[in-house]
Amino acid sequence: MKRKNFNQSIKYKIGIFIIAVISALIVDICFDFFVVEYTSSGFGEILREISVCYELQDALTNEKAQFAYYIKNRDKKEELLKSCERTDEIVEKLPLDLRYMDNERYARVWSIKNSYPVYADKRQEIIDSDYDAKDFIEKVYDIYEMQDYLIGYGERLMDITLSENNEIYQRQEKFFKRLPFIIGIVLLPIIVWIIYMAIRLQALILAPINKMVEVSKNIVWKTLEECINTLSIVLILISTSSIFGYCLTTLHVPDMAASAITGFTSNPIILALLLNLILLILGCIMDMAPIILIATPILLPIANSIGIGPIQFGIMVILNCGIGLLTPPVGGVLFIGSAVAKLPMEKVVKATLPFYLCMIITLLLITFIPMISLGLPVLFGSL
Repeated sequence: MKRKNFNQSIKYKIGIFIIAVISALIVDICFDFFVVEYTSSGFGEILREISVCYELQDALTNEKAQFAYYIKNRDKKEELLKSCERTDEIVEKLPLDLRYMDNERYARVWSIKNSYPVYADKRQEIIDSDYDAKDFIEKVYDIYEMQDYLIGYGERLMDITLSENNEIYQRQEKFFKRLPFIIGIVLLPIIVWIIYMAIRLQALILAPINKMVEVSKNIVWKTLEECINTLSIVLILISTSSIFGYCLTTLHVPDMAASAITGFTSNPIILALLLNLILLILGCIMDMAPIILIATPILLPIANSIGIGPIQFGIMVILNCGIGLLTPPVGGVLFIGSAVAKLPMEKVVKATLPFYLCMIITLLLITFIPMISLGLPVLFGSL
């Protein structure tokens, strides 16, 4: 339960940090968008107005040239009409809004827009008339004068537009000079906030982790201490058993025991029971390894003489030694179980008494029914 709450706490803290970072980035993006929009809208409008004035100048000049060529040669009428249509469209696009223009520029645009329709009608009249028409030459010169008038107004409009937009640019230039400081003022709190949240998150995450590490260290040292205590018991038992086995070998006790066994009786059943009894007694006071090394060379010939094979005898030895490890006074497994369970030896022995009976019955069955231990080797053809 604590681990689950710990994981949820870390997820919550990381989630808060991510939300804070995303919020800071959104604020920064909105500010950048505002700056870009403000910049593009201001300069975009200036460029559009200058572009329209330039197009008007170019269209009027081109139309004047096309008109003069047409009057002299009466040729390329379609190109002249296209030039006139382009001039019509540009004049129509001229902005005329007093809210965003000064009085002089407004007056120039108003004059062009109002005088151009009169000029367009007379121009069309000349295009559609013949050379022989009455007053043709006078009307042509009137058109020339009106074209010069419109071109002059267009040039003046260009100058006024450039001057007015230059003032707008000068005002915005002050803003752009201050822009790095404004960006710094806006971004500095965001950066400080992100750094603070990162440090805070690091502290919030590392604190429980450090605590968990300290608890783990205590658990490790405690477990290591218990392992050393248990291992010391086992090593003492093994060393004592090894010393005892060395003493038995030096005193020729196994040889005397073998001679006593063979001289006591020749009944196979009694000999098998004596072999188990000897192994059980040795298992109670010695470790498994010394028993196998000392008793096997002595007792195996006796077991073979009564019809017990090496495999069956090996299983008998291991089972007897296993029972001996659970039997006082030197039952290694009893000491280990008592140390691990932290219970007195008497309670452990009392709790294992029913299992002794089961193990003794199993030992007798293995001793007197060879197929229990030899069934699988015979089945697989190993014997």
